[in-house]
Amino acid sequence: MNSDNKPHALLGSGRLTSTLWKIANGNNDVEYRFNLFRIHRETGAIDQWLAPEDIESLVKLSRVLAFELAEDGCMDRMLRERLYQLAERLDELIEQES
Repeated sequence: MNSDNKPHALLGSGRLTSTLWKIANGNNDVEYRFNLFRIHRETGAIDQWLAPEDIESLVKLSRVLAFELAEDGCMDRMLRERLYQLAERLDELIEQES
């Protein structure tokens, strides 16, 4: 990754956080990448080990990621539609479980 690239968004749910990157590759194309990590309440330490109690936050974070990616105008229209639909279905699931 080029040092000129900066995060597009920092997203989170519960103790889970994701940095979303929007990377211009020089051909007027854009690539998206994101990571996922967990912040420990007690120490503030960060790692990528998830626990069963993180599943609900993972679903919520997936919904936020899907929506954030779909909102960006640089993505293929078909993929944007699928991501919007996924975000809607996850919204319904989260609402049912609340």
